[in-house]
Amino acid sequence: MMRFCWVLNIPKLLVSMVFLLGSVSCVYVPYPVPADVKYIENATFPEDAILTLGPRDLLADVAESITEIGTNIEVIDGEFFRDTAFPEGDWTLNNLLIPETCSRINEELEVDYLVLVSSKGVVVGEEEGFYVPLLVGAMVVDKETTVDAMLLDLKTGKSVCRISSEAHGTEKIFIWVIVIVATGPFTDSSAITGLGEEIVRVIEKNSKSEKIRIAIMAVESIIKEGGEN
Repeated sequence: MMRFCWVLNIPKLLVSMVFLLGSVSCVYVPYPVPADVKYIENATFPEDAILTLGPRDLLADVAESITEIGTNIEVIDGEFFRDTAFPEGDWTLNNLLIPETCSRINEELEVDYLVLVSSKGVVVGEEEGFYVPLLVGAMVVDKETTVDAMLLDLKTGKSVCRISSEAHGTEKIFIWVIVIVATGPFTDSSAITGLGEEIVRVIEKNSKSEKIRIAIMAVESIIKEGGEN
């Protein structure tokens, strides 16, 4: 099960009401939403891009999504990959993409691709609605999750593509005296699943091997975008 899953956004008004009433009955009903997957062209990393192993939950969820769909894809241990790729430290992308470094990693670990993940996290909109104290209320709030990934071919040291997966939905909360019923979108898991599916599709399209080994890391610096399609 994904750890970087949906997180119920509790509006300030709802928190205030819970404190006022002291005891409420809450029902939360999550629902799936589709992911909007796009390719970003001419995307490059800034010179100071640093590769990391966190947030670990996000990387673990991306790995789970990829391996569940691509049964011929193996994700190697992140720390083992990092220590092999950066034996002297300097966890920068520029250091990694030196041709000699890519060749060494590919030969020593037999790793075909590196997936670099960056997340814009969850964006929650403004609350809209009404509330009559101790009687009735209703409110909605938009929620959006975006997760990006750059796929690097370690045989050539070049970028294959950059993929952005975005999921959007609306949380709705209905209040009747001390009963609260809320519905919320699975934006986090939907965005990650959409990203994983597209990564698998690209890897299987570009690789003819029966068994494919990849590594997954996160990038701290924001990717510079040259354009979208």
